[in-house]
Amino acid sequence: IGAVRPDRGGGFGAPEVPQSHRRRRRAAFGLAALSRFRVLGPFRSLRHILRLVAIAATLARHDALFLFEPLAGPRLLFRCARLFRRRAAGRPGERLAAAFQDIGPAFIKLGQMLATRADLLGDEVAADLALLQDRLPPFPTAAARASIAAEFGCPLGELFFAFDETPVAAASIAQVHFAVTSEGREVAVKILRPGIARAFARDLELLMWLGRLIERTQPALRRLKPVEIAQTLQKSVEIEIDLRFEAAAAAELAENFAGDAGFRVPRVDWQRSGRGVLTTDRLA
Repeated sequence: IGAVRPDRGGGFGAPEVPQSHRRRRRAAFGLAALSRFRVLGPFRSLRHILRLVAIAATLARHDALFLFEPLAGPRLLFRCARLFRRRAAGRPGERLAAAFQDIGPAFIKLGQMLATRADLLGDEVAADLALLQDRLPPFPTAAARASIAAEFGCPLGELFFAFDETPVAAASIAQVHFAVTSEGREVAVKILRPGIARAFARDLELLMWLGRLIERTQPALRRLKPVEIAQTLQKSVEIEIDLRFEAAAAAELAENFAGDAGFRVPRVDWQRSGRGVLTTDRLA
């Protein structure tokens, strides 16, 4: 029985539970790590925990909880998620890839990065993640038109004589439409998915928070460098969601192969390219 402590009025309050008992009780429910984690404020941490709940539900639906179950902090969360787990067909890596596909773009990129780490996940899981497809359903063409108008501060009709309503390709970050410029050139226009920067920022912040939580509470897992993985992913994404980097790389590649008749690089239309839009010559 814990010690009885005097209250401010001189009487005696409720028995005080010894700290060792409280620690054991929190550890039993997998809450010890979360209670010790103070890197971010309580409201931000709550937001991350709610996001983890949604992620755990998706992993459970695909029977792919195995990757996160060793983590001490969210242990209670993943134990609860197991109650809703569905038995799914396929190898563990295939199920994990399908879950990442549903969770969102940041986790698609995370899966592609983890595919290079067979030393962590095993050859079979890494090979299955390597097949993770960076594809999502297209977003509405009206949103693409609005993004172009906002990027350049003018109506789309001033830049393009024709703009195909149906995209020819759609991925997690952007989609591509064929168009004809006001000068009559056939081009391919790549437009960032609306809200993609915000979605990436949310999940990258979550991964950074989770990485710090792991390094703080799981000494045995520090060798995996989870914070460094999140930082590497963040740097990669920062480049991918600024299409000016892709435009500059394409222009440099074109210069390097300028004298090679068997190698053609689409010319960048700088007048119609910016952070969220990339316009190049159409090759097919």
